[in-house]
Parts: sequence; structure tokens; C-alpha cells
Amino acid sequence: IPTGSIAGKEERLDNMIYGVFTHSISPKTFYELRVAHYQSKLDTTGGGAKSTDVRTEKDGYFYIGRGDVWAFKTGEQKRFTLKADLSSQVNRGHFGKAGIEYVQFENWWTWTGMTPGDAKRDIRYIGQPQPGTPVKPKQLGVYIQDKMEFEGLIVNAGIRYDRMWGQD
Repeated sequence: IPTGSIAGKEERLDNMIYGVFTHSISPKTFYELRVAHYQSKLDTTGGGAKSTDVRTEKDGYFYIGRGDVWAFKTGEQKRFTLKADLSSQVNRGHFGKAGIEYVQFENWWTWTGMTPGDAKRDIRYIGQPQPGTPVKPKQLGVYIQDKMEFEGLIVNAGIRYDRMWGQD
């Protein structure tokens, strides 16, 4: 964005913490625990109050300038993940794995645009009826799988169940 742009500056801050713990139960069996926390913040700063009218160049193909517009975005996304897996080389032809994964979200996002000349206002948001209030869904996944090796053929088979709840 050029210096002094009417659009302002979009600032994003991302943070992530991630940890993995692996423990062998036997030479053929181990389990893993994974924990992660991710956070992303978005804000628009330094935008002007308004710009010039929207115009195109003489042939009408390219926009040069912006209309009487004031707009900004702001939001925050958080995600916490906990995952546990148990893996085992059951025998020469079967490698089994079973696990559970839990994810908790906390998200909100607001986009506000205003055209003062026409008194048009556009607000879009993800969250509760009050902008800045997050939605907090949760997700759970449970799975079991088997990697079967035969002479000249490998088959990966499994089943997974996922559920999401708590949209507010």
C-alpha cells in the first residue's frame, strides 16, 4: 500500500505454540500427544476519512482512484487443538492406528464499509449479533485405521467420525 493510501494499512499478528510428545510402549507400539494453540489478529489502521470519486482512464478499462469510501477490517481467530494417537505394527502385514482429535475455535471478524455521499453503510461480520463477540464451535474426531501390506499391494482402510457443535 502506498504511503498515505486511503485504504490504510492492514496489520496482522500471528502466534503459534505447538508441542509433540512421543512415547514408545514397546518396540512395535507408541503413542503421540500433540497440543497446539494458534491465534491471528487482523486490524486496519491509518485509513483516511474519504478519497476521491471512482474514475476510469479515457478508454474506460482501468480504475484510477477510489470513490467516497471509508472501510476497515478487524478480527481475531483462535484455535486450540489436542490430538492423541496410538500406533502399532501389529504384525508384518498390518500397521494399526487409532486416535482422537479435539479442536476448539473462537472466531470473529468485522468488515465495515461506508460511502458517506450516498449514506450507504455495509457491515459484514462473523460472530454473534454484537460485532466483536466470537463464535465458539468445537470439533471432535475419532478414528481407527489399518495399513495392510500384501505382496504387490498396499491397502489403507479406516473409519473416522467427526462432530461439530456449539456454534455460539
